[in-house]
Amino acid sequence: MNALLFLLFIIVGYLLLLKVRLKKPTIRQFLISLAAAGVVLFVSSVFSFSNLDFSGRLIPFFLVLVISEEIIFRGVLDDLIGLWQIPLYALVMPFVYSTPFFLTFLALLVEGGVATIIKRRINLSSAIVYRIALLFFFVVVQLSNFFVQESFILVLALLLGWKGSKTLQNLSFNGFKKKHLIEGAFVFLVLFSLLIAMAFVLYNFNLLDTQNVANIIEKQNGFDLFMAVTLGPVAEELFFRGFLQKRIGVFLTSVVFALLHTGYGSIAEVLGAFIASMVFGWWVKKHDDVAPTIIAHAFYNMLSILSII
Repeated sequence: MNALLFLLFIIVGYLLLLKVRLKKPTIRQFLISLAAAGVVLFVSSVFSFSNLDFSGRLIPFFLVLVISEEIIFRGVLDDLIGLWQIPLYALVMPFVYSTPFFLTFLALLVEGGVATIIKRRINLSSAIVYRIALLFFFVVVQLSNFFVQESFILVLALLLGWKGSKTLQNLSFNGFKKKHLIEGAFVFLVLFSLLIAMAFVLYNFNLLDTQNVANIIEKQNGFDLFMAVTLGPVAEELFFRGFLQKRIGVFLTSVVFALLHTGYGSIAEVLGAFIASMVFGWWVKKHDDVAPTIIAHAFYNMLSILSII
């Protein structure tokens, strides 16, 4: 990071703070900012910007810098020169960050464009929240891409299912009760029985390639494995069963869910994900309650991990 340019932007940005109005974002606006940060992280990864190594010592400096950037470019310059502030932002900031110019320029065009849309459609405060969230995601993805992925799925579910205080109920979640442990165990046993039958068929056709899955799981760190049995099942069930299934049905939701597991390079994993989604979908369609499927999903992930490690 260029220390002199950094100090200049901090001084100018926080002096201009006196001339801008900041409103507290609503919960829905906060979720929109988080979702936008997740989308930009994905797009930026195409340019390899999200793979840049962020030193832990620099995180506080980046935090105060992104706030200053938004005040200068979105809070002031957007009102003075309009959309020209976006390419100006993308041209100037790589020199402050001291990062590869071309990659950073492309990523900042995307970041600045989205920040401008949020500022114009919502408010400057939400644009600042978006930039802070994006910084957080950039840092965390160095430690756990799975955590960022599942967090994004959870935010997306909450945002798309937004009904104010009734959002979770609208996503078929009414809290965990004692009966859900029994129901979750039942759903898991149904799923486990079907997966055993699937494995038997694949084995006889010499298609049981679960070793591909095992190879990937063995490479994951402990934090990612913990997320796979905690945050993962919650986020995925709320989105796929609580939201998406109500729009496109059990079968198509299961197809989408299965396709998202193709990264394992395993036929068994894709078919297993499809069967799991069909079982979970059947339960939620019949009972309109994702709590048991969250538990069953967590059981399944935990059993899969324990059988490998």
